[in-house]
Amino acid sequence: MGAALLRPRRLLAAITCLLAAALPCAAAAQGVPSPAPTIRAVELRSDVPLRNADDVRLLIPLQPGELLRESAVRRALRNLQASGLFSEVEVWTRPAGPGEVTVMIALWGNLVVERVALEGDLGLKREALRGEVEQKEGQPLVEDRILRSVYRLLDRLRAEGFLEAQVRARVDRDEARRRARVAFEIDSGDRARVGEVVIEGERGPFTEAQLAAALRSEPGDTYRQSAAREDVERLRRWLHGKGHLQAEVELTGERRRPPAGTVQLVYRVAVGPQIEVEVVGVERDTLARRGLLPFLGEEGYDEVLVLQSVERIRRFYQERGHYAVAVERLEVPRDDGFRLVLRVAPGPLYTLTELRFAGNEEVGSDQLAALMTTTPRRFLQPGSGRLVDEVLASDLENVRSFYALNGWMRVEVGPPEVAVDDESREITLTVPVREGRRSRVVDFTLHGVERLDEGRLRQNLPLTSGGPFHPRLLEETLDRIRSRYEQEGYAAARVSATTDWNPERTLVDVDVQVLEGPRQSAGQLIIRGNQQTRDEVIRQRAGLEPGEALSHRRLLEVQRSLYGLGVFSRVDVAPAPPVETAGPRDVVVRVEESRNQKVSYGVGYDTEEGVGGLFGYSHANLGGRALHLQLALRASETDERYRLLLNQPYRGGRWPGAITYLLFRESEERPSFAVTKRGTQLELSRGREGLRFSLFGDFRKVDLGPGTSSFDLSELPPEERRAFEDIEILSVTPRLVVDRRDDPLDPRTGRLSTAQVQYAFPAGELAEEHFVKLFAQHVEYWPLARAGVMAVSVRAGAIEPLSERVVSVSERFFAGGRTSHRAYDRDRLGIPGETLEEDIPVGGNALLLVNLDYRFSIAGPLGGTAFVDVGNVWAAWADVDPREAKPGMGLGLRYLSPIGPLRVEVGWKLDREPQESPYEVFVSFGNAF
Repeated sequence: MGAALLRPRRLLAAITCLLAAALPCAAAAQGVPSPAPTIRAVELRSDVPLRNADDVRLLIPLQPGELLRESAVRRALRNLQASGLFSEVEVWTRPAGPGEVTVMIALWGNLVVERVALEGDLGLKREALRGEVEQKEGQPLVEDRILRSVYRLLDRLRAEGFLEAQVRARVDRDEARRRARVAFEIDSGDRARVGEVVIEGERGPFTEAQLAAALRSEPGDTYRQSAAREDVERLRRWLHGKGHLQAEVELTGERRRPPAGTVQLVYRVAVGPQIEVEVVGVERDTLARRGLLPFLGEEGYDEVLVLQSVERIRRFYQERGHYAVAVERLEVPRDDGFRLVLRVAPGPLYTLTELRFAGNEEVGSDQLAALMTTTPRRFLQPGSGRLVDEVLASDLENVRSFYALNGWMRVEVGPPEVAVDDESREITLTVPVREGRRSRVVDFTLHGVERLDEGRLRQNLPLTSGGPFHPRLLEETLDRIRSRYEQEGYAAARVSATTDWNPERTLVDVDVQVLEGPRQSAGQLIIRGNQQTRDEVIRQRAGLEPGEALSHRRLLEVQRSLYGLGVFSRVDVAPAPPVETAGPRDVVVRVEESRNQKVSYGVGYDTEEGVGGLFGYSHANLGGRALHLQLALRASETDERYRLLLNQPYRGGRWPGAITYLLFRESEERPSFAVTKRGTQLELSRGREGLRFSLFGDFRKVDLGPGTSSFDLSELPPEERRAFEDIEILSVTPRLVVDRRDDPLDPRTGRLSTAQVQYAFPAGELAEEHFVKLFAQHVEYWPLARAGVMAVSVRAGAIEPLSERVVSVSERFFAGGRTSHRAYDRDRLGIPGETLEEDIPVGGNALLLVNLDYRFSIAGPLGGTAFVDVGNVWAAWADVDPREAKPGMGLGLRYLSPIGPLRVEVGWKLDREPQESPYEVFVSFGNAF
């Protein structure tokens, strides 16, 4: 390889030197510094064909017509080296006319890895081993990375029990293309098994066999290093359960023993004293279930944990109104250890009825009371009327902070005065306040602000002329000024302040000095590691323009934006090393591409669709342009859905967001009709941080037929029969989604809001439907600590026909089923004679539905649900009458799988018509809302 590189390099260097030698040097001979020549042309000379010469030229800040400057040459050398494409780079010049030169850039290509393979008897899953390989595809070939990968693969295999594993690396080089393929040849060998298990140390009252029985690893089991370490915690928990709360266990040896392929495990134990825990006055199990006895857990007995337990118990009972609760701990020695006695006397229930502040003059009592969690008893306010010492201490500290941040730096708050009336069981709380003198800012001045607008810089600063003073406010002010300078590219800005007090230290002048320093702006984007994704896609998605202010926040935005393409498993964005103190900083983007293709399939069942299956194929980086292609096929006993989707997740053309193209065919059998929809859809979307706006353009042909129920259309009025005719629909739909949930699969807190307006319009013979359809839904989640989650959903919809044609039944609202009103079968909720014809649903133009769920845990992933659903479907939005809303309630079980909850629910009707069933049962997957 070395000879192949040196020969063209030496030949190019020799030719260039001969050309350079012919250049007259009159100016140098006279001792006059030569002026910088002008660049006439820039030529690239490479020992291999360049994959994309235009991308390489973007890294070179040398342009024809500009002066040839040393700093630009250094940047070009640095950028080309940082790209990872070249092992060596040199810049030469040759005369091209008076005062002009041609710049020749000589490039010696790096060996870039285009494929990394794992071959042989792997022993473990390929994906698990691939994570240990440091040499990635698209990166330059680096021997250290390959060597480290070999060692990491060996460590992983041996930790999983393949003690005789062998790993060898093979590198196939294509010198002509400057590409390489790396293969790791793995011979995992036989997996080791557990041999003898030895228990050493102070075993106390237990035999070695008893202790060994508490371990999961037994002789003959498959050996795994992680399992042997997990047994340390398992044995410790077992000893804690036997009352030895200070027991310690350590894995001291994993020794290979004959016969070959076995490992001897050696555990050292120190059983420690027997500790009996006795709780007097209340139920021990109650305290343990509430997590109030932490020393009974995995951490074991510890003096600090016992003290924490005493405080937790006191707070627990005070939160329930037992303000005078007494908690006492006592250790009673025994021959084999000691007994810990916790005496708990909850005492009577007390209610905080009055909260007073005394001594406050400049701040009103109402304003101070608003700062406190502790409040007198208030109607419909959970937690009010309870006095908790720990919460009160936090409240008083909050009041002190409020005073201090508003200039009363010498304020004294407390100690609180608690008056307990044992007869009425009422508590009066008085909080003394001694405010002291207030410190104020007289003049707040800024010096040195030249490149930013001072007026905008002063906006929302904690310190202002005439406002309060506190050292923390001053520090926050300086931090905000530094942050604003950093956002504008002045990362080296220095901000400091001086203060000038009056003798009483109540008035102060604050002078902030700013040393702005040079502005750091973005130069070129240097991209490394992309094997399939095109450079222009990365540049366009990054959106970092030359000359733009360079800040840490902006680099994080670039990183987040590139992750949003969905094709990279890792993205690192950082400025390149500076060539000079001033001037633009080039930015290096290092990416690792994830696997682009995925196949998914599955089989399922629910009560509405019956048995069904799905198949999916996706390609996340089609053509290296980060285009997401997705084929989804889903079929069940009642439904069929086929979708072909192409998504461009970066801005294209004039739209600054994602573009999605969709072809679809959907067939569905419902009680009153069967529908087949075929069409296409274009979606323009843009979103950020839980806020997403979409604009849909949709055309579909709708074919309608008889449903699963025996329903005679001839019994309907002629106008209503038109709702069951085949139609074509052309529509546009703007949609807004605000998603603030903590988890889309199993949310526990946050909210989700959706609002959309569909406008269907006629277009000659292409489509005749003309209506406006509005739909909105808001979902809110409230965590109830360990008690579970309360969730509420409100849905509303309305359709307004804009022509004499009735709205097609395929576009109307229906309710009833596993995701709407669970006391009614699918589509069976409605008003007889209006949206129900002889108990057959025909849908309506208005919907109002409220769902309330209480979701709680039972054991592990198994949970339960209690729910209330209220709502109905009306023929027109003007007919909506909340008094006609149908209520229902029910119970259910939930199993939280890795891809969502599996639900079994029973809903009962609370306002049942004579012909209706009393309840409905649903088996389904996913949340109801």
